[in-house]
Amino acid sequence: MPPRALLLSTLPLLLSLGLGVGPAPTLAKPIAPPQVDGQSLPAWLRQLPLNDALHTVQGKPLRHLVVFSDPNCPHCKRLEQELRQLRDVSIHTFLMPVLGEDSVRKSGAIWCSAQPQQAWEAWMLKGQAPMRAPAACDVGALQRNLALAQQLGVRGTPGLLSASPGKSPGLAMGARSALALDLMLMPAP
Repeated sequence: MPPRALLLSTLPLLLSLGLGVGPAPTLAKPIAPPQVDGQSLPAWLRQLPLNDALHTVQGKPLRHLVVFSDPNCPHCKRLEQELRQLRDVSIHTFLMPVLGEDSVRKSGAIWCSAQPQQAWEAWMLKGQAPMRAPAACDVGALQRNLALAQQLGVRGTPGLLSASPGKSPGLAMGARSALALDLMLMPAP
């Protein structure tokens, strides 16, 4: 199935499972996006719904990388290993469950865990499956992430959106090495 068709077919699956429907309370609170040395985030990044993302800061948050990722995507798992080698970067991960029902369940369980970022890393880096999501958890963020990905032209996972100082935001698809990611995030000359 083409990635776009798979992306569009996942949204009804989320709805059919009853995820994010109704006034269910949110058990897991997303981590507030980091600021850059007391300054606000770059304009391109402020336009994104960062409350629907997981956040990792490695060193100083001088550079920013947005990642669209599915918990069952092998390329995404390889990318997570490479991301850990980057320094002075803030990584904003939007869970994008496009690889079937199990991806939807895992994404919901990760999003609804008490510590979503740690649950994501445990699964992606160590293969430790997340606990099952409580029925009362609001995973509407997953639906919004799918819609955001479609709006931005993300056709599959991993999808990378970045802009370093002096550059316009750019979209790239597929896993990259840490060196290639560093080059992507370098400031304009």
